Amino acid sequence: MAFSIKTKRLYIRPYEAKDFKAWQRAYAGMHKAQNTWDLNPRDLKELTSSNFKKLLKAQKDQRAKETFYDFAVFLKDSGELIGTVALMDISRGVFQNAYLGYRIFNKHWKKGYGKEMVSASFRLAFKDFKLHRVEAGIDP
Repeated sequence: MAFSIKTKRLYIRPYEAKDFKAWQRAYAGMHKAQNTWDLNPRDLKELTSSNFKKLLKAQKDQRAKETFYDFAVFLKDSGELIGTVALMDISRGVFQNAYLGYRIFNKHWKKGYGKEMVSASFRLAFKDFKLHRVEAGIDP
């Protein structure tokens, strides 16, 4: 099963060990939170290699269960990490359903990346994962 997809401007795939520095830069380099649901920049003390390895293991374990797929979203031109998108709580059997959640890091807002990543995620969901339904997971 394919776990990655390219769009005009984006490359969407699971994190790999080589992504540590991009992950660290992205989470430390965000602007101050712009609203209640946005994230503040994270302290470099939290963004350790050890924590990144734990993230990689957790994501690998989730993929093995086939119930949660978390993807990193990179700009194709620069390789910069700009957000994440996930297909989660996947139900199999008759239902074939998942919830979609995504985040664009605030310094990349208003550039159309959300629409581009969500469209690509639908292609993954319906073509590669053979889902019948995808619901938006909305944080009120």
